[in-house]
Amino acid sequence: ADSETPIALMKMLDHSDETVREAILSALAKRFPDVIEGILLPMISDESPNVRVRALRLARAVRSPLVRDKLVEEIHSGKFHALPFTERRLAIETLHRIDPALAEKVCVDIARKKLHLSLDPAVHTTRIMVLGFLGEFGLSKGGWEALEDATKRRPGNPQNVRDAAAAAIGRWRSRAQ
Repeated sequence: ADSETPIALMKMLDHSDETVREAILSALAKRFPDVIEGILLPMISDESPNVRVRALRLARAVRSPLVRDKLVEEIHSGKFHALPFTERRLAIETLHRIDPALAEKVCVDIARKKLHLSLDPAVHTTRIMVLGFLGEFGLSKGGWEALEDATKRRPGNPQNVRDAAAAAIGRWRSRAQ
């Protein structure tokens, strides 16, 4: 009967209550981690935004190193900036829930990448989002330095990025008090 347990639990993943879905996934992840990884890994990079978002929501209940690494890979992919803003934010939040220190490192990487010389507004939107994230949750010296760098007037730091960085510094300081 134990081999039927993951199948029975997986059938319940369509439950309408997100708390129930997370509890089921958490139980599956503890007893059958390979089953969860086999489900989530392809979903995270699926063509359908709905499937990817569902995977991100489900991944929040799982502390899988493979899922974490897949998320980082997707976030660092060139297509990340083209995703809907809410999905980009959910990806960063999900990574933060799985591994807060790694999520901060990824945000610092995005905040500092030289691709910011791009004129693509989606790249600036992603950057503004990660600056906000650093303001909310950042703890490292690298996070603070990335915020400071983003406030400086230079190519790749348009006014909206500098404003977001200044606001994030304010949030960081208010958390530190």
